[in-house]
Amino acid sequence: MSKLTLAFRKLRLQYAQVKALKNDANYARYKEQREVLLLLLKSPSLLVSTERKDYSQNRLYKYTNVLLGYSQNKEDYQMLLNEVNR
Repeated sequence: MSKLTLAFRKLRLQYAQVKALKNDANYARYKEQREVLLLLLKSPSLLVSTERKDYSQNRLYKYTNVLLGYSQNKEDYQMLLNEVNR
């Protein structure tokens, strides 16, 4: 898989997650997921990285690690995207 495809999938999944949580009652979760999206946009190296990051350095890395797993597998990516976009 190309790095550009990986980056696009990560952004698309995270954007869908933020959009789904926007009207949710749990504002803290929405805010946290929005921070993850901003982190991805500010750090292009995270978008194209295929390595897991140590989340003791940054608590948001646990979410980027999950995104990495889902974005690398086509079936998982489609399943999650369909779930979030309901």
